Amino acid sequence: MSELGIGEVDCQFPVSLGGRVAWGDLRVGCHVFEFDGRAKYVPVEEGGLAETSPTDVLWAEKLRERSVLEVGLGLSRVFWDDLMGPTAWAATCSHACSKAGASR
Repeated sequence: MSELGIGEVDCQFPVSLGGRVAWGDLRVGCHVFEFDGRAKYVPVEEGGLAETSPTDVLWAEKLRERSVLEVGLGLSRVFWDDLMGPTAWAATCSHACSKAGASR
């Protein structure tokens, strides 16, 4: 990923949130990227990843997102389609980081 010129990329980046830790999927500078996909909202018994209701999954996601923003990090939610090919990934990261004022 470093060859894309977007800065150092950290995978599964821990964010300390006052006594607990949230994990960002990727971090570039001071910007965290969360990958969204349908499977995390679909119950396990239907072939998904959700162990609680979709409403509870979404609410927990929103609370974690708020906490990440409160510690001064930027956060973007991306779909896998946003990242298809190195040009698309670089454009997605560059846009999000420049919009948030993150250092690259």
